[in-house]
Amino acid sequence: MNETETPKIPEFIYKFLERNKAFKEVFNKIISNDLHGIFLQLKDDNEILSRFFKDISEIDFNLLKLHREIFFNRNLRETKNLENLSTPEVERISETDIEEGILSLKHGKWACLTLAGGSATRFFSELPEEQRTNSKNTKGLFPITPIGNFSFLEVFAGEILARAFESGKIPVWCILTSSATHKEIEDFISSKPFGIPQDFIFLIRQRELPRIDEKGLPILRKDGSIVKTGDGHGGALFAILSIKEFLLSAGIEFFVLHNVDNLLAQPLYPPRLGFHIRKGSFFTSSVVRRVEGEKIGIPVYDKARKKKIILEYNEAGEIFSLKNRDKLAFEYGHINTNLFSLKYITPEILKNLRPVVYTQKKVKVDDNFIITSSIEFLNHYIAEILDEKKVSFVEVERESFFSPTKSVFGEDSVETTQKNYINFTKKKLEKREAIISQKAKLELAPYIIFSEKILNFFEFSNWKLEDDSLLFISCFYQEDGKKSFSEGLNIKKGGELKIISKYPFGEISVDIRRNFKMENPPTIKFGRNVVVESGVSVFIELEKGSKLFVRDGTKITRNIHVKIPSGSKFEI
Repeated sequence: MNETETPKIPEFIYKFLERNKAFKEVFNKIISNDLHGIFLQLKDDNEILSRFFKDISEIDFNLLKLHREIFFNRNLRETKNLENLSTPEVERISETDIEEGILSLKHGKWACLTLAGGSATRFFSELPEEQRTNSKNTKGLFPITPIGNFSFLEVFAGEILARAFESGKIPVWCILTSSATHKEIEDFISSKPFGIPQDFIFLIRQRELPRIDEKGLPILRKDGSIVKTGDGHGGALFAILSIKEFLLSAGIEFFVLHNVDNLLAQPLYPPRLGFHIRKGSFFTSSVVRRVEGEKIGIPVYDKARKKKIILEYNEAGEIFSLKNRDKLAFEYGHINTNLFSLKYITPEILKNLRPVVYTQKKVKVDDNFIITSSIEFLNHYIAEILDEKKVSFVEVERESFFSPTKSVFGEDSVETTQKNYINFTKKKLEKREAIISQKAKLELAPYIIFSEKILNFFEFSNWKLEDDSLLFISCFYQEDGKKSFSEGLNIKKGGELKIISKYPFGEISVDIRRNFKMENPPTIKFGRNVVVESGVSVFIELEKGSKLFVRDGTKITRNIHVKIPSGSKFEI
């Protein structure tokens, strides 16, 4: 058969359609889109055919048509003229932005959109075999913190609770899921980590689009199902349209989109929120200074189009490594923590969001590897659509806001993320005059470390963590309105202090206006100059409404492992 000839449709397809007339319409779409060849991949099996027609009926044929047009024309990206590109204006957060950001949280204007659709098969395959059987399929649920073993999603739940505690209003949390991650994330939310209420957490499903083969046809498995993939992080903008009216009615004006595997994203960091509001931007992109060779997008100004845009690293061409003397000419990189003004996310704007096609991706289908192509949307391409005056780039410190986790070992890995999280915590405490050995292990729960208000319940001056000591705290509330932890804590070599609670906020309630209230939290009064002697292990767990009291000058010389029941008080 000549390649240009239309393949003959097998007779069993027509017989199946006679028995299942409901599929006739999608059959006609397949024919009108010149996808006849897909029928040659099918077998005369009623179950296989039913699965195929049901699966393909859910496809957006307009997007499939666009995918095939780009694929066959190889028009993956227009060529950029370097002469038209320059470094865009990149601004820093100002002192006035802090107050504006805090005020906007108090007024309940923000939602957080966490991109958690990735199952990260390759990531989990790097784990030692004994760990794989106990791990989830969802990357966002991987236990990432070094001592508490909190998952990525638990860290972001902790930050949301921190902002709610600070402002009195709980931000809305939207989590983008996929067919691979939805159920596990749904179960995670149902477990109410740290007691977070579910009322204002919304799981929104990412669209899934078919992969196509080298002939431009959707790829089928043996069982008749279609091989699909997510529509990219830009798909989150389409997904949020499904709850936009509710968000607006709840007083949400802005949202922050961020990657689930960036532990230090700090999406609701108040000064950055204030910056976005002060600038009156529709879109604000967070950027850091690039490391040479780093594979992240590059913000540029296109003088010909009068647009601020972000080039993907694989489409940046020579500007990716271009230097001006001894430094990168385009020195900033995009970290995909982006702020949006909600009312400007409309179908009319999004219909102009340019897709990108990725080719030559090997995918295992049944027992074979097939070269595939996918079409995706990138959220930062919205900058190409908007007025340049409504697009802003804000620089943030890499050490405090960017720690991507792409692998288990090596560069941008679990190892580097845990190290960065510890260093982030150490710097916070050292700034408050704590002395911490490089060999000490240290972790504070996310709702503590990301909240200045909660950190102020601690008097860190003259704290000393010696070599091989360990400190983990996930319980923070003070009993008498003063400091919960006093100055002078000393954990000697090999000593360990863990003070934890599954319900650090006690019982949390949120009313219809998202007012945040906590009742019956566990409380702590930790005295001055307490010493945990060398090799001593202290592990104290507080239940709701329990109290821990440690006297000034206490020297703990023996192991203590205790759970304090609700309503009880434990003294040392």
